[in-house]
Amino acid sequence: QREPFLQTRTPALEVRVETIDEGLAPRLDALEYMTATSEAWELSSLAHKVDNIHEHLKELLILCMKNIDNLKILKALFCAKDASHPLLDGSSKTRVNVDVLRKKTVLLLISDLDVSHEEILVLTQIYKDSRIQQGVHYEIV
Repeated sequence: QREPFLQTRTPALEVRVETIDEGLAPRLDALEYMTATSEAWELSSLAHKVDNIHEHLKELLILCMKNIDNLKILKALFCAKDASHPLLDGSSKTRVNVDVLRKKTVLLLISDLDVSHEEILVLTQIYKDSRIQQGVHYEIV
């Protein structure tokens, strides 16, 4: 059976090895400190990036929920249980689903059944003007 390395040497050599180890200890401590500091800085930087991404995603979610909520309200207003196409497209005179209003600004005109001829003319003029102007489009349903 072999004896450990330091026990096979002379006592003077053992002292020499201990002295070398004692000289390296502060350097190793400094290296460990630098590594720990570097890792802590990297973790802090990554945590900051994750926090920024999280905030951005929350803002996007709020914007998406606004559009979804509008569509839910419009479906509640216009959709009967048995009506799959409750709206009438003003330009093509065909029945359409509420989903055609998705991602659109909706102007809701609520009136009684006796809409005056003047009111219809105003709406018709708005619709025709929207076809002429660039970037402004209205659909009458």
